[in-house]
Amino acid sequence: MSGGRNLTQLRDLFHGRELAYRLLTGESGGSILLLERGGRVISLLTGDEAESPLWFNAAGLGEAGWNCGGDRTWVSPEIDYMSAGVPAALDPGTYRFIDSPPNAAAVEQSVRLPYRQQGQEASFVLRKTYRPASDPTLAGTALRGITDPTGAASASAGDRRRVSFVGYECETTLIASNDEGRHAGKTSFPRINLWSIMQVKTGGVVVMPSLGRSEPMTMFGEPPAGSVRSGRERCEVRFGGGSMFKLSFHVRQCGGRIGYIRREDIGLDSLIVRSFGVDPSGHYPDYPPDRRDYTGSCVQLYDDGGRLGGFGELEYHTPSVVCRSGETITDRSTVWHYTGEPSDIARISEALLGQSII
Repeated sequence: MSGGRNLTQLRDLFHGRELAYRLLTGESGGSILLLERGGRVISLLTGDEAESPLWFNAAGLGEAGWNCGGDRTWVSPEIDYMSAGVPAALDPGTYRFIDSPPNAAAVEQSVRLPYRQQGQEASFVLRKTYRPASDPTLAGTALRGITDPTGAASASAGDRRRVSFVGYECETTLIASNDEGRHAGKTSFPRINLWSIMQVKTGGVVVMPSLGRSEPMTMFGEPPAGSVRSGRERCEVRFGGGSMFKLSFHVRQCGGRIGYIRREDIGLDSLIVRSFGVDPSGHYPDYPPDRRDYTGSCVQLYDDGGRLGGFGELEYHTPSVVCRSGETITDRSTVWHYTGEPSDIARISEALLGQSII
């Protein structure tokens, strides 16, 4: 269930189960595979025979299952919207592909969820649009010998490109459609935000650049000794897969990027970097079970410890809005994925995250 399927195998699987998908081609020839069911990127491939860094679970493609892996969107606060488990109305939901520009893909669904804290409902539309992303290391010259096929170190046919790349941009919009709500004799609406969750294979290290010292809050569970290394302007968290825990970084600590480095079976390193917006003035509503009044949780890291299949999650939240008709949230993020020799990936990590692994 770790995600070891190439592009041909995934397409055969989806054809066999009659699951709609779209395939976007990256600027460097990689592929971004989008699944209509659950409205998510399900695989990110630098080549047709490559394996995705995203965790994948075919068993999660059952009728009401949500845990198939990939990069998905939920809403929070989790405790208020998911007290009875993951609502099927949200995931897998009722996503459908809609019209989009060339070499882009878009999905949309309408959702109605119960909101535990006030005994109300939240009604909204989710719309997601994906496009291939450019390789940011091609801007400038410091890394051209690694990533650019036209660079000096890539002149021969046998050394066309030392590092493989594929990436995508995602624009997610939440459009609130609640038109009524009553609480304590006056109109009242629940708060809601977008919560992006990327499932990755365990065995790697999260690199979290931070503003100031980065001491995460433990939301639940307990990370194993030595798996969290905090310092000034950085934190590293190892997803070992043996213990369940969840960590949270306050929005004031977050600089808008997070990375994950993992050694692949063939000896190359895999690097995923996600870039996203951060607003320290915004209201971030997700909270741990024992601190209902807590706000500010922006980046979260989760290791499932094998409980749901053996994966880690790279998560981030947007600021919230009051879920009433007319309110919207628009979130834009970019994902860059590289594979290559460890020394080359270390240089790219330093360029995009300000550091490589300690």
